[in-house]
Amino acid sequence: MAEKGINAGAAIINDVSGGSYDDKMIDLIAEKNIPYVIMHSRGTPQNMTKFNSYSNLIEEVVQELKQRVNLALSKGVYKWNIWIDPGIGFAKNREQNIEIFKNLDVISKELPYPLLLGYSSKKFIQEITGEENTVYGNSSLASIAIQKGASVLRVHDANMSKSILFADSVYKNRQIYSPLKK
Repeated sequence: MAEKGINAGAAIINDVSGGSYDDKMIDLIAEKNIPYVIMHSRGTPQNMTKFNSYSNLIEEVVQELKQRVNLALSKGVYKWNIWIDPGIGFAKNREQNIEIFKNLDVISKELPYPLLLGYSSKKFIQEITGEENTVYGNSSLASIAIQKGASVLRVHDANMSKSILFADSVYKNRQIYSPLKK
């Protein structure tokens, strides 16, 4: 599927298994010289909730991601093509997801690659807010993620871009386009 996507023009591959579901994935990424998101997860979508027991969540996530990164590098993936995703919601419960957010700066420091987060509209936000609508949780987490070093946020709602642009301009001191500017 990844190869079909690349051949159809995909500009990046976001691999929720970090190369563990398909032996050929990392070889394909190296061959095609395309940006590659290595996400942390354990197990499969069918059984990952059984694998959310950690002695030290942040340390283990970082070490497991480092192993996947080292494998990708050893197979010829260029370091500038590697992005990291700590896997919010993948083999992690609500408290663990929050711990990941609190420690994104630690993860970024230990893994000096662009940090991508895909947290938008996840169930843990509904559990915390008690609301089905996740817009407020999504916006709050966008601000935290950017402040803590995230480079890319994968969201489901295009309106989130305004929250993201605002947080980016505050925390990274970037100028943003405003239709109100003259």
